Amino acid sequence: MTFQTGAMRLSIAAAAAMLIASPAAALSCMPPSFDHSFDQARDAKETYGILAGTIDVNEAKVKQASKDGTTPYSVMGMFTGAAVYAEGFSEEFQREITVEVKCYGPWCGNAQDIEDVIFFAKLGPAGSLMVEDNPCGGTFFDADEADRAMERLRGLE
Repeated sequence: MTFQTGAMRLSIAAAAAMLIASPAAALSCMPPSFDHSFDQARDAKETYGILAGTIDVNEAKVKQASKDGTTPYSVMGMFTGAAVYAEGFSEEFQREITVEVKCYGPWCGNAQDIEDVIFFAKLGPAGSLMVEDNPCGGTFFDADEADRAMERLRGLE
């Protein structure tokens, strides 16, 4: 004799719904926008700077840190470029930068070498730099956005 309690029927129905919904599940993101990212950095409790240049990461360290592809991780990279100010660029400099890769469920950002970009870096103690990458984008923008960055910075003065 078999019987099902209400809780068991509910569990079976929930499991079936998850199986049916799984293929249709997808990451939904807002389209990346420099202005939106600028506003987020401006309004954050942390201090951000705008950098333009290149980030080089060690691929072997990325593979070791990324593990299963669904877990957030951090990896060190080397930034080469300049800070962007309202009146222009700083002198070129080189400094280590932490790339923090965020995941939203099974979707993750990607730490990789990247050239000729402009991005918002969190400024930490003793001049440390950190950039966050996530699967939705909105972190790295084409270097052509430098003029827009200077325009927005002038608006803060």
